[in-house]
Amino acid sequence: IISRGSKYEYRDIFEVLGVDVPLSLHQIMVNEVVKFVWGRYIKAVLNLLDSTKEVLELPITRNSKVNGKKLKELKLPEDTLVVAILRNGTIEIPRGESILLGGDAVIVLSPLKDVERVEKLFGCPAGELCE
Repeated sequence: IISRGSKYEYRDIFEVLGVDVPLSLHQIMVNEVVKFVWGRYIKAVLNLLDSTKEVLELPITRNSKVNGKKLKELKLPEDTLVVAILRNGTIEIPRGESILLGGDAVIVLSPLKDVERVEKLFGCPAGELCE
């Protein structure tokens, strides 16, 4: 069950009533602004309830710095986790040996303080357009 609510404080009541996903129009708008401010290369942002972490969907383009690299080669910030690789309409469970390819997207769980660093890591080299 999904429900839209305007008061974040009522989320516990929604849970008791069986609402699985309480949506806040305010939070949706904030997420859209965050995506705009952080850049066009973030495809999706989910701000978790504790507001200390975010879930990001980041595209891997053909000239992305991580294209062709194994996950274990990436210097991810501490407490940052690649939780899924989206490839050709399928969801793959990432492993250290997983190789990222242009056309993929990754779902990343990251502390808020590291989101900008994560975006840069998965982005394109300075001066290049991500395509």
